[in-house]
Amino acid sequence: GRERLRGAYAWQSVLDTGAAALPFGSDWPTVGVVPPLLGIYAAVTREDLRGQPEGGWLAQQCVSRAQALRGYTADAAFAAFKEASLGQIADGFLADFVAFDRDILDEQSVPDRDIWQSAVLATYSGGEPAWQHACWRRRGDGGDRGRGGGGGQSGLAALRACVEGERARS
Repeated sequence: GRERLRGAYAWQSVLDTGAAALPFGSDWPTVGVVPPLLGIYAAVTREDLRGQPEGGWLAQQCVSRAQALRGYTADAAFAAFKEASLGQIADGFLADFVAFDRDILDEQSVPDRDIWQSAVLATYSGGEPAWQHACWRRRGDGGDRGRGGGGGQSGLAALRACVEGERARS
């Protein structure tokens, strides 16, 4: 009943106990596949994609963006006993990481409702590209001229414009 509900997905309560880690994952067999960006959005807002319930379900259990990202990186590595080689970008680590089209930690430029809509531009494994968005691949060969991308922009702004152009065409 209601008493048990208070302990469901009680992320902040776990942190408040002084737990060494709050690992998140994207392959929980009991609830289906949860894409990491959707998991980060849900941990931060405690809302569904329609923004319900407004203000978040058991909102006191929300975690910060940094903590949610840590849950998918350093804390997940800790839970897998791999914290000496995974979970952060540092000397001696495996360099497994993704590049997004926006800084999901920046609350000023990325509203909470937009976290899950971030585009993955590239995935690297062991420092080598495992997958690259077409916009990311083109960045090294003259950009997106003539392809509805950058619009005179450079850097991340051009990549984001390219991704939005691709989304609009699909």
